[in-house]
Amino acid sequence: RTSGLELDTPKRKAVLESVLRGLGVRAENGQLLVEASTANLGQRLHSLVQAMLAVNDMFVMAQTRVASFFFEDVRNFLDSNDIRYTPRVKLAGKSGYDHGIDFLVPKSRNRPERILQAIAAPKKDNIFAYLWTLNDTRAARTGESAAEAYAFLNDQEHPIGGDVIEALHAYGVVPAVWSQRLNCVNALTG
Repeated sequence: RTSGLELDTPKRKAVLESVLRGLGVRAENGQLLVEASTANLGQRLHSLVQAMLAVNDMFVMAQTRVASFFFEDVRNFLDSNDIRYTPRVKLAGKSGYDHGIDFLVPKSRNRPERILQAIAAPKKDNIFAYLWTLNDTRAARTGESAAEAYAFLNDQEHPIGGDVIEALHAYGVVPAVWSQRLNCVNALTG
């Protein structure tokens, strides 16, 4: 919790439990625990310290895991707000490349199709990659260029820079800053 990551989803809990089980450590009420006797106290303390280091490494150093967790956070948000979507969609681009889109919300009577991307680390490179994906896929999908685009931006650890917001706006993408995600519910449910 002090590093800004909550273990509030089944996937996160499963990853933590797997690491701890491998070291013979268990978690109860937010604490790591081991049982030891006088004969194995040194080994059990070593296991506890190794578990602490593994948990720290797991959440601080694994950026791909953070991206996976943020994807899960966005999916849980969509589910909890009864937003219909298809996850992990591949769309062909004009370039001939296939692009992975995190979520595709189908067209409704009132709204066009909506393309959603979960961007765990909203930095220039990631934003550029998403904008290129959108332009390439929109160019290939003639007649469907009216699709709305959203970028869910993870601001849980770092604030989102104004340059990121400006770049998204320049390409007609709605920046859905995670701390303000409820502002997008009506646009996505319609």
